[in-house]
Amino acid sequence: MSDFAVPGDLITGLAGAGNGGPGCRQFGSKASITTVASFFYSGWTCAGTGGTGATPGAWAIPNAATTGCWVPTLVDVSAGTTNRLLYTSFTASNISNLILVDRIGHMGGLSGTVTTNQTTGASMTTPIGSGRMQSTGSDVLWGLEWYTATGSTAVTATISYTNQSGASGKTTTLNLPASVPAYRVYPITVLAAGDTSIITVDSITLSGTTGTAGSFGVTAYKILQNVCVPVANTSINSDWAGLAMPLVAPQVCFSTLQYTTAATYGIINYQIVVGTH
Repeated sequence: MSDFAVPGDLITGLAGAGNGGPGCRQFGSKASITTVASFFYSGWTCAGTGGTGATPGAWAIPNAATTGCWVPTLVDVSAGTTNRLLYTSFTASNISNLILVDRIGHMGGLSGTVTTNQTTGASMTTPIGSGRMQSTGSDVLWGLEWYTATGSTAVTATISYTNQSGASGKTTTLNLPASVPAYRVYPITVLAAGDTSIITVDSITLSGTTGTAGSFGVTAYKILQNVCVPVANTSINSDWAGLAMPLVAPQVCFSTLQYTTAATYGIINYQIVVGTH
């Protein structure tokens, strides 16, 4: 497979991206949402470029053609080429930490009032086979994502998952506070002893009812870039060297997580450049 082996390849990739060549140069904007400082939030269902992402039902693998993807398509990408992130520019109306991700898999419709085992139906066969993630899940972050607020009672979620070696039935827990709102994400960061990563999250069991069904689900993300926005409404630009040119799958579904420091997610304006060689 062709890749960026010499400086001339980089020049070709940058020059062609969005200018009649392969790759893309996408400008866009996403709307603000109400948040609480010091939590993670998802930009998937925010209005803006690429449309508003829908609340998923059964487990699905979103891609560049899925409504809500920040970059609707990579132009003229063939099987013999390599795609790499070469340049990004972000402006946010609030100080925050932005995480540019490939949204690899998601499902929704889990209930805050069901206290029995709720299965996810998650399967990563397709993204592993297409090269969007490692077979061990070592490059993937999993989280619980809220689409509609659940109730006013705090609960503990027991998460059953399959680990990096393919062993299923492994468990960990997340303590969920009362009144979790839409858009919020709780990353799954603590695993059972000896486990290093997750291949799939298989089910969720709540310790009690939150009082309101709401709607939440499980999402898998591959992190492409972490962006600190230290000053509001100031462009943060990253070139190929600063990005370390991460691989971008042709089926990539660009979206973001944001760790907030204010009472709103903030309007995000962006430019994403993917070069192909």
